[in-house]
Amino acid sequence: MTKKVWLTFDDGPNELKTPTVLDVLKKNNITATFFMIGNVAAPNLSTAKKVALAGHFIGNHTNTHQTVKGLSKSEIRKEIVDADVILKGLSTYKKWFRPPKGEYDANVSAVVGDLGFDIVKWNVETEDYLSKDHTKWVPMGIDGIKANGDKCVVINHDIYESTADYVQEFIDKIKAIGDITFGHPTDMPHFK
Repeated sequence: MTKKVWLTFDDGPNELKTPTVLDVLKKNNITATFFMIGNVAAPNLSTAKKVALAGHFIGNHTNTHQTVKGLSKSEIRKEIVDADVILKGLSTYKKWFRPPKGEYDANVSAVVGDLGFDIVKWNVETEDYLSKDHTKWVPMGIDGIKANGDKCVVINHDIYESTADYVQEFIDKIKAIGDITFGHPTDMPHFK
């Protein structure tokens, strides 16, 4: 059975690291999804536009990267809407919401639904943000892909040097698993 892998990148864009990730994705003919933080995208709009122009999809990852679980509905709404105002001008922006840390509750679900967004999580974690060491995060991601079923949504972060510099190695090792295809964002499962 062919295993399908979707690559996603959170917390950007970063004017130095994101273009490196974009170059690698282009070289490998992979379309990814970038879940951007509003107040990070605002001063880096030229980089965010490069992501869109390259055909990658963009989702909402709040405005300040505050954990939304436990917040009031008005606070949750502000985090999503403030980012939406910044990101909605990007041509490949979708109403896909990824809660920081993947944590959400009934209030978050209600606000997300009211605003017409879908929650999009992942089922393969590399923890590139913890180690910032490719000798740790690459094998962790590969193990996660091998351990999951035929649909793997992988979370990485396009703001770290280790991720940008070693995403090609990661892709090569994914391909080496065998019988793998890289999925397009439009058919990415929205794990919740």
